[in-house]
Amino acid sequence: MDEKIISVIIPVYNSAKYIENTLISLEQQTMKKFEVILINDGSKDESVSIIKKYIDKSKMDIKLINQFNQNAAVARNRGIEIAKGKFLYFIDSDDYLTDDNIFEKMINEIQDNELLIGNYYYIDLNNNKIGKYKYENDLLNYNNKYKYSNISPVPSNKLFKTEIVKKNNLYFGNVRIGQDLNFFLKYLKFCNTIKCSNEIFYNYRIVSNGMTKKINNNILDIYNSFQDIKNKLARKMIFSYFKFCVSTCKINKENRTIYYKKEMKKYKIKRILSQFHIYEIATRLLKKTKF
Repeated sequence: MDEKIISVIIPVYNSAKYIENTLISLEQQTMKKFEVILINDGSKDESVSIIKKYIDKSKMDIKLINQFNQNAAVARNRGIEIAKGKFLYFIDSDDYLTDDNIFEKMINEIQDNELLIGNYYYIDLNNNKIGKYKYENDLLNYNNKYKYSNISPVPSNKLFKTEIVKKNNLYFGNVRIGQDLNFFLKYLKFCNTIKCSNEIFYNYRIVSNGMTKKINNNILDIYNSFQDIKNKLARKMIFSYFKFCVSTCKINKENRTIYYKKEMKKYKIKRILSQFHIYEIATRLLKKTKF
């Protein structure tokens, strides 16, 4: 069997409406040396049936793995374990590549670098473009890799080197908030060369019930996610991670103070966690963290 250059990892949960479009966008790629690893995370709709029918007619190297519902992080981690490609590419089951030569462009651009970062479109349920994520121009001139901790952590506009991930035991933290950033920051610590591309790699679908696009309001998940990465990250990276996690909390103003006081008291943190003094809280936590 031909050596695989890219391992495409796709977590699948109730994606019957979109998964075939995702697979078609992969099938149409001009660069064929890739494998597709689909992790069905306990879907209750027709996702698996659609995937099996597609496998029967596809020329791609597709693996379908079933597991009971756990979450996208666990699904992606199973994909990482069996991936054989030189690079890892993660895409959600309701998204798709923008063109038929995206993989070819990725390989041409990453060269000997250890991370490739591109751009993406936001699309709605009907595939209409509703926005574009494009990095600032000065991003191309970053000479400090930790500055990249402030960019979008979504994995589908990035190409990761498999050797770095497996050698350093880097996996998506099994947390409900900040899974993408959790993995991205851990990878940054062990990544030395980064290439930024002006290409728009994929279409990011905005949905209300997506597997990886929900926002959970539990402050304990923020704490657990912080604990998961603290031993692998440099201090300056934790600031960005902690700030991002807190900004995702959607707690109404009436209950915010009481809620934060109650939850953070469990961890002996006296101050109320809020966006106004997030750096004070992060600083206190960092002083207690040993690297």
